[in-house]
Amino acid sequence: MYRLLKSTQLISAIAALAGLLAIVSTFTTHLPRAVHSLAPGGVYHVSRVFPVALGFFLLYLSIQLYKRKAIAFQLALVSSGLLTFFALVQHHSLFKMLVYTLTLVVLLLNRSLFVAKNDNVSFKRGLRVAAFILICTFLYGVVGLFTLDRPDFGPPLTLPDAAKYTLEQMFTAKDFALPHPTREGTLFLRGLDAAALTAGILAFVSLFKPIRFALESSFADREKARELIKRFSTSTEDFFKLWPTDKHYYFSAQGGAFVAYKVSGESALVLDGPTGNSEQFDSLLKGFSEFTVANGWTPAILHGDDAIKKIAADNDYKSVFIGNEALVDCPTFAAKTQSSKHFRYIKNKAAREELSVEHWPPTLNWEQIGRLRTVSDAWLNRPGRREYTFIMGYFDPSYLRECDIFVLRHKGEIVAYSNLIPSFLPHAASVDHIRFTADMPSIGMHYLLMEMILQLQKQGVTKFNLGLSPLSGIEERPDMGLTERFLKSVKTLGGKYYSFEGLEQFKNKFEPSWEPRYIYYRGLPTNLLVVAQNMNKAITIKKSRWAK
Repeated sequence: MYRLLKSTQLISAIAALAGLLAIVSTFTTHLPRAVHSLAPGGVYHVSRVFPVALGFFLLYLSIQLYKRKAIAFQLALVSSGLLTFFALVQHHSLFKMLVYTLTLVVLLLNRSLFVAKNDNVSFKRGLRVAAFILICTFLYGVVGLFTLDRPDFGPPLTLPDAAKYTLEQMFTAKDFALPHPTREGTLFLRGLDAAALTAGILAFVSLFKPIRFALESSFADREKARELIKRFSTSTEDFFKLWPTDKHYYFSAQGGAFVAYKVSGESALVLDGPTGNSEQFDSLLKGFSEFTVANGWTPAILHGDDAIKKIAADNDYKSVFIGNEALVDCPTFAAKTQSSKHFRYIKNKAAREELSVEHWPPTLNWEQIGRLRTVSDAWLNRPGRREYTFIMGYFDPSYLRECDIFVLRHKGEIVAYSNLIPSFLPHAASVDHIRFTADMPSIGMHYLLMEMILQLQKQGVTKFNLGLSPLSGIEERPDMGLTERFLKSVKTLGGKYYSFEGLEQFKNKFEPSWEPRYIYYRGLPTNLLVVAQNMNKAITIKKSRWAK
């Protein structure tokens, strides 16, 4: 029973029940005369709506309690205490007393659970804006009541009276008494109500914003991560844990492992998973999960592999299959696959089309960058093309200058290019950009990638990563969960918007081995929707900063 009461889901449900009870019961009971006598004038109208306001407040706080917000715990404690007081002075309210008291007791017993911090900078900014709105509203109300047409507001008022009635209109349930209600007078009063409500909502929402980080991490953290990647890299895409510089780093207590993450909305998105000494991965994920909870974020691992599946599960992460990554064995491709019927056709067609592939090693000059930009801009200007960040590289001259570039020429003109992600693994490589102009021959990309693999094989590269094929192989997944069955339907029904099967078939021509990739997340299945939304924000660039 005690363990059940330690559940944040149950605590938030109890708080929500207390809030609903306060709302419903206020419409069926009245405060006793003793309370009325303590609330003269305009304050009396506050006492009439106070339990209702507290009820709605607790309903909202119940959501924040589920997120373990420390400020929500403090405010829920105060709200429950006030509701208990109102229940004490009412008659026949034993049930309400029990519910409010239970809420207080459960909150107090579990105060250690509520550790999530809030963004004080955003809160202070929200308070400043709210204060400005309230001051302007107050001045507008005083001037209006003091100077506007008397048929709307009755006899002339002194400035002190105008200030008094404005404050009552803004902050109590008491409405200014219009002797002869008119449309203009009523709109004026409703405007005061709306402005006061807007200011309150703005300040209130700002109170619960999660902590936001600056765009870039410290140089020291990034260099420490770079050294660990050099020693422990297992992926051809580890470079993206260092660039773009939109990541932060969380290191294990021993300092031998880390995760690279980005905060988007209320999600802390980890790229690929832990890097470093694998013996520290379990404590690293545990510490990172506690760190994210303390900051009000929901952790998730994007593009994780099978190697971390058990450790992730041990730390309460659920997995959702998102597709397979295509890995080409370069020696096998050179000895066998390139001689297949398909690639014999590609070679013959390329000769007739006068196609050729050229390797540009780093460091590229600015003339070469300009030619790549022309191709990239042509590719981006086609419908459905966008730049992405965080999990891959966008067109950035400083990035591309340090990459190996392979360009495809058609009758001497550059019509396509592809770059290799800078790799910390000497015998493995991965493709990033695959960009081309509208007049590239249909076999152009097959030929470009074939030539890339053959040239890399001669340089000693044994594994070539063709990248992720979203939802590829999902039909063959054993024991699919509800989410994966939904994604299977997305693949089937969304084929006319995105060629899932076309991309998979294209890569299958290279006879790769397929390795599964997952999103790992914590909490309820609904958290996955939030993670997906925040992931889209984190990776999307509306327009290339380098496109003309």
